[in-house]
Amino acid sequence: MGGYGTWHLAAAQPERFAAIAPICGGGEPAQVHKLKNLPVWAFHGAKDNVVPLSESKIMVSALKTRDGNVKFTVYPEADQIHGRRHTIIQSCMSGFCNIGDSRL
Repeated sequence: MGGYGTWHLAAAQPERFAAIAPICGGGEPAQVHKLKNLPVWAFHGAKDNVVPLSESKIMVSALKTRDGNVKFTVYPEADQIHGRRHTIIQSCMSGFCNIGDSRL
C-alpha cells in the first residue's frame, strides 16, 4: 500500500488499526487529528529521490502538534527504503519497532 496509502487509509478508518508504520509517504496534514490516539512510527530514507523526505516530516510534525503518539526514523544514508519493508515490518512486530535493528 505504501506510505501514502498508509496515511490515507488510517485517517479514513482509524478504528481499524492498532498502530501504523508508514514507509516513505505523506498525506493530508489536516486529517492527522483522526490519528491522535493511534501509535505511529514513520520511516524514511534521507536520500530518497522518489518520495521527498519532507512528505514524512510534514505528517509527523502535524501529528506532534496534536500531541499524537508518533515516532520518526530517518535513515541518513538510505535512498529508497521501500524494498526494506519486510525487514522493518518484522522489527515492528516485536514491541512496535526496534530502532537499533542492525538488519535495516
